[in-house]
Amino acid sequence: MRGYRWNVEGGHGILGVVSAKGLPGFAVAVYRRDGVSAACLHLQERFDADVNLVLCAAFTGAVRRHDPTESEVVAMREAVAPWHTEIVVPLRAVRRRLRTGPPPAPDDATTELRARIQRDEIEAELIELGVLDGLVATFSEGEAAGDDESICRAIGRVLPPLAAADGDAVAVIAAAARAERGHA
Repeated sequence: MRGYRWNVEGGHGILGVVSAKGLPGFAVAVYRRDGVSAACLHLQERFDADVNLVLCAAFTGAVRRHDPTESEVVAMREAVAPWHTEIVVPLRAVRRRLRTGPPPAPDDATTELRARIQRDEIEAELIELGVLDGLVATFSEGEAAGDDESICRAIGRVLPPLAAADGDAVAVIAAAARAERGHA
């Protein structure tokens, strides 16, 4: 990782201000676009997709104009799987559990705790994106068109087959990635 410092609080909602260039800044900008958070959450909930890998693939297709190879996808997964599984997923599980219980949740005190855990979860995801950014920087620049179709293909490489066939969610993310490419 490149030593990113994240400010996940501030005037832009829970994501705050991410002042990093590259994948982390791109991912936050794409995620903020209309429909993207719902599309990402759909892929996460329905297919257990790692949204950070999805956004990384969108970055690779849109900004780097590179269609990740199977070995590159394996490298991306291996680079973040322990962190994602041992840190991000448990933080998410605790945050979600606090929505309805166990007692004394939900109450004012546990609502504040849940908000702090959500900030920590986002910070952990930004760290994961930083790791992926360092890895993607080693991939060659590609010759892919960088259009929605090639971005969808790149995203599809990191999704399970059924999720990749979920064209609506993938298309929303691809269109947002194409639109953000000039800002990355």
